[in-house]
Amino acid sequence: MKKKKIYYRLLFLNLLLLMIGVIIPNQIIYRYSIDFIYRNIHEYNVIKVDQISNTIDELVKNIIEVPIDNITDLKTNETLTKPLHEDISKSFIDIKQVMNEVSGIVHKNEFINELSLYYYEGDVFFYDDTVNFIGNRSQKKINIPKWFEKIYQEDINTLWYKHMDEQSKEYITYARTVPFFSDIKDRKGIMGVTIDLNMIYEIIDSYYVENHMGQQFVIIDEKNNPIVGYPKKMVKADLDQVMGQMNAQQLNDKNLYEISINNESYLASIIPSEYNDWKFIALSSLDSYYKTADQYKDIYFFIFIMIILINIIIIYWSTRKAYKPINNIVNVFKGISKDDGSTEDEYTFIINTANSVESRITELNKKLKAYQPLIQYNLIWEILNKAKNDINQEIFKASGISLDLNKSCCLIVKVHRNDVLEDKIILNYKLINALNEQMINRYKCYSVLNEDNDLVLLLNYESKFQHVIDLIRTIIEGCTTQGYTLCIGQEVQEIATISESYSQAKYVKRWTFIKCNEKVIYYKDIAKEELKADGSAYKVLYHIEEALRECKIEDVQYKIKVLIEGLKYGHYRIEYCENTLLELCSRLRNLFMERGFNSDLILEVDIREVPNIIENINEFEAKINGIVLTIIHHIRDKKDKLPVELEYKIDRYIEENIYNDISLETMADELDISYELLSKQFKDLKGITFSKYMMELKMKNAKELLLTTELSVKEISNKLGYNATPYFISRFKKIYGQTPLQYKKTNGKV
Repeated sequence: MKKKKIYYRLLFLNLLLLMIGVIIPNQIIYRYSIDFIYRNIHEYNVIKVDQISNTIDELVKNIIEVPIDNITDLKTNETLTKPLHEDISKSFIDIKQVMNEVSGIVHKNEFINELSLYYYEGDVFFYDDTVNFIGNRSQKKINIPKWFEKIYQEDINTLWYKHMDEQSKEYITYARTVPFFSDIKDRKGIMGVTIDLNMIYEIIDSYYVENHMGQQFVIIDEKNNPIVGYPKKMVKADLDQVMGQMNAQQLNDKNLYEISINNESYLASIIPSEYNDWKFIALSSLDSYYKTADQYKDIYFFIFIMIILINIIIIYWSTRKAYKPINNIVNVFKGISKDDGSTEDEYTFIINTANSVESRITELNKKLKAYQPLIQYNLIWEILNKAKNDINQEIFKASGISLDLNKSCCLIVKVHRNDVLEDKIILNYKLINALNEQMINRYKCYSVLNEDNDLVLLLNYESKFQHVIDLIRTIIEGCTTQGYTLCIGQEVQEIATISESYSQAKYVKRWTFIKCNEKVIYYKDIAKEELKADGSAYKVLYHIEEALRECKIEDVQYKIKVLIEGLKYGHYRIEYCENTLLELCSRLRNLFMERGFNSDLILEVDIREVPNIIENINEFEAKINGIVLTIIHHIRDKKDKLPVELEYKIDRYIEENIYNDISLETMADELDISYELLSKQFKDLKGITFSKYMMELKMKNAKELLLTTELSVKEISNKLGYNATPYFISRFKKIYGQTPLQYKKTNGKV
């Protein structure tokens, strides 16, 4: 009877284990599978929006580079840049050359549907394979596109404009002013690059070959207006529903949303463009997810029933097999000796097995403790770099990380001029030890090193945030004599959103280039400032170029100082400051190239890389001044080698014929020298083209005539060879900021 009782107990135990080991895991697997499908849709959505956005961004980049490559002041672009400085409205040859050059650019770049050019000199507009003189468009019926009217009238440098033709075919035009960084009164031209919007639809269509999840794709501009809705049958009402719900959820970069369109649920992923203000949104229908989930449910139910039946058979068989040895073990514990008297040996075996298991558990605990710092490091990086984290406090506590206080913040310790990794590791070790000694209950601090080997601190605290910042400063100053800056993100209430604070700290770190003398920079202080997105740097850059061409070292250094001081104290956005410094380096490099020098060989560095290898803006200023001295030295050396006799002949000829209609061709004939050689040596000698030099010289003579003679403005205009007096007045005002009469009155000659 006792033996049967043991048998039934063993059978009951096996059935109980069946419930625990089969039914519960099956439910867990089912739930995990559902979550897996959901994550699959999420990852699919994110991958698609990444792939499509990268391809479209490549097209956008190519469009943006068209003005940069074709209308900058390089010798290869002389056909298109000449009308920026000279009126070609009366020159059929120049107009024909521009039209041929425009056609060549369109033919070279297959993505361009149409290329438009407008020159303020002469009001010449190359558009739709025609030439329009739009100065009197009020009297003529000239077809002026709306995108041109918008950028022409408004104080903006770039524009993306969606429009349709008469056949309702959609296009988008990228328009940009020339020069690129200029006020509206300083513009010289406008270039528009038009593409067929079908190109973008074809890109999207190539990634959605099998539309098995009901995918849709939307591109919106900075005002959340739709640029593209895919598929094309997607009506405006659907787009309005998408934007309405995403705006209600506080539209952010690269986030996941669940929205409803016509009572159908969708997952939406968003990512911003790298080159303009567009945002890309990918939508995937959740209907397929629910259908797949139902299919999995039926399959799992069938598998579950089969597993139950198989396990019952196995349990019955294993119970019968295990009954005899288990019964012997029970007898050992009850002290019932077997016939051979082996009770003591079996008991000893059980004790030894238990001791072995205990020893292995102890060994595993030791290994876990040894690897704990590495585990902590990886977990901290995970929560800092993910957009949103579901924090499992149990996992973190098991690894020795406790983040259970109310507030959290992330900061980056930027140590200036400390590129030695070992020194940063030592500073890291000292700082964390000192913080841990003083932050027993009130504060908790964890650290990692980022890709630049800067110390990143994750703070978790209860109150008195300023106290911990002061404490960190005291510790850093006790550990290193190097200068430093604390880049501090905003405080967050939930540790799951700490990645936002880390992103803000990284943004603040960019400001250390400009605010290099500040010990602490808070993101909240930068965010609340009304920073300007644009300024007058273009004028200063222009004057720097002019002073460089004339080899005026003191003027160049003074204007560079003005530019640097303006960026440091002018309350501009960091993006504007960075772009201005890059533009300065680019212009210095172009000036070197214009003179026929290889800047990389002479300076032993690519000038455009200077902002990336310099620690702060003060060092940048010193480096650029050194480069300027090198440039002027080489310009002077080259200038000294030019024929002195030729320079004397040129100056004398111009002086004798300043009031005559002279050109480079007539001067070449008079001096008995080839036109090509004279053109090259004139630019090397004067630093600018002949036409620009003559224009500036005539304006200087105009000033002298205004102040020393009684000639009228019209008489001075005719004397200097300007047939149209209004044109002479506009050129004079553009250079000196006043009309001739205003200048004459201001300087004492009425």
